[in-house]
Amino acid sequence: MSKTMVKIKFRGQDFSGFWHKGDLIHSDEYMLIRETFFSTFVKEETVGQFIGLNDKNGAEIYIDDIVRNGFGDIGRIVWYNNSVRVDWGGDDIHLIDTDDEFEVIGNIHDNHDLFIEKNND
Repeated sequence: MSKTMVKIKFRGQDFSGFWHKGDLIHSDEYMLIRETFFSTFVKEETVGQFIGLNDKNGAEIYIDDIVRNGFGDIGRIVWYNNSVRVDWGGDDIHLIDTDDEFEVIGNIHDNHDLFIEKNND
C-alpha cells in the first residue's frame, strides 16, 4: 500500500491585498507566510490551510474557499468538528467526499458576496 504525503501549507492575504502561499510562522503579535525566499506579514483572519485536495481544474483548495459542485450548489470550505467540511448554508454542513467534483470560485475574504447571496435566496 502506498501512502501519499500531503504538504502542509497555508495561504494568507497581506495588508496590500495580495495572496501568499507557504509555511505559517506566527506569534501572539503577528503572522507570516514564508514562501521560497521571503516571508510576508499577513492578516490573521485571512489565513487558511490547504486541505490536501485540488478542485476539478487543479486549483488547490483551502479553508474559507468558496466552491461550486456539479449541481451548481455553492458552499464554503470550513473546519468543523475536527474535520474539513463544506458548509452549504444554514445547518447543511457535510464531510467532503473525495469523489465530489468541486470548482473553487473564490474565497470568503475576496468574494464574500458569492456565499452570502446564495444563502439569502
